[in-house]
Amino acid sequence: MRSSARMHFALALAAAALAACADAGERITAVGAPESVPLAARQAEVDTSRFTRRFRAAGGGPVFVRLTGAPGAAALARLQELGLGAPQGRLRPEVFDAFNTVWGVLPAGRVKALASLPWVERVESSDDEDGIFFQASSTPVNSYASEIKWNLHRVRAPEMWRDFEATGERQLSATGWQSAGIWIIDDGLDYRLHRYTYTTFDWDKQPINEGNFTTDPTAVHLGTHGTAVGSFAAAEPNNDWTAGVAPRAWLRIAKGLPSGTDWGPIVSSLNAAYTNGPTVINMSLGNCGATPPTTVRTALQRLANRTPADAGYPGVGVSIVAAGGNGLNGGCTHRNVPYPAAYPEVIAVAAIDVNNATNSNYAFGSKIELAAPGLCVDALAVGGGVNPCISGTSFAAPHVAGVIAAIRAKHNNLSAAYVRTRLQQTATKLPGQTLPRDTRVGFGLVNGYAVLQAP
Repeated sequence: MRSSARMHFALALAAAALAACADAGERITAVGAPESVPLAARQAEVDTSRFTRRFRAAGGGPVFVRLTGAPGAAALARLQELGLGAPQGRLRPEVFDAFNTVWGVLPAGRVKALASLPWVERVESSDDEDGIFFQASSTPVNSYASEIKWNLHRVRAPEMWRDFEATGERQLSATGWQSAGIWIIDDGLDYRLHRYTYTTFDWDKQPINEGNFTTDPTAVHLGTHGTAVGSFAAAEPNNDWTAGVAPRAWLRIAKGLPSGTDWGPIVSSLNAAYTNGPTVINMSLGNCGATPPTTVRTALQRLANRTPADAGYPGVGVSIVAAGGNGLNGGCTHRNVPYPAAYPEVIAVAAIDVNNATNSNYAFGSKIELAAPGLCVDALAVGGGVNPCISGTSFAAPHVAGVIAAIRAKHNNLSAAYVRTRLQQTATKLPGQTLPRDTRVGFGLVNGYAVLQAP
């Protein structure tokens, strides 16, 4: 074990190296032998401006390294030679070809070495300053229910279902869905609960397990939070549960939580989403409002031009929805809208209760875009049954994701940008709401039936 003196010395060296490479007045240039990596030289100074307190204190940590081109074998080998290691749980650094980025772990003392490579544009912490959390504020407990709940009536889901099916049945007809899916980034989802496994089923189509992008060994199907989130988006009616907003939509679950403070698993999940091309992505997660690494927004921005994979979808763009934040109830010291909800590419969703009221401790601000039920709502439990009266913006967001899945199933020529505009225009105005956009509920309560009628 290292002695205290050696540890302090190592940290001092790391801090000195980091301070040198982050000095705004220093221009970092290539050193050593000419590079054999076939990448163009960067056109501006290397960006080493974002390193978290945690990175500095620990003498290193997880990083994103942005290159001038796609990271080939030679570039990856050179980065590893200079000290870039594998993220926890990976065998080697992870490559995101589409946005020229590598995710790995780096000692602070090696930042300058990487930054000196002429084809490296940016080195930044992939850590969050505070952490990345579920946006849920109550613990689920099992019970049972059978009726259509208030939250579904509030977003006019039953009327939306009848619009799909002339017979007026509760669920959507199979022919009404040519859905490339709702991609849920969460702690997992109980994909076992489907009609081909259980007599009483909770998903019409078996959800697709897209994989575990974290180091958490808990099985994907044991994800309590994600199972609840998925149920609000797309649970199927059965004997002990009511439906989600968009029954018969296809759920796809990417386990990106828990990720601690590292945005790497979230970016990995978004990268996989781009490859698969879902209709809408739901992220019921967030931090306390500190700006994440630039790589996170890069991963989100390119989804705007991704056409959903289903051939029935000519409309461009993957819709992105996130929890608007639980603020003081979520372990934060303020009520700022968290990221990713705070990004302009993302629809930030606030939570209301049965009386259309919000929680005064939850996040608020100009970035809140829509409201949906999320305070004391009943959700599906792992293994079946119901988690009663759970609360959080985590559970408001999938109501909006479900509405988007329905809209883009019926009107599959619409782009993500156009659907977003229609959601804003058709939202139900709530008592006391400031027009046109309120800091508590945004444009108002999402109205599935209205937006479905008037695309």
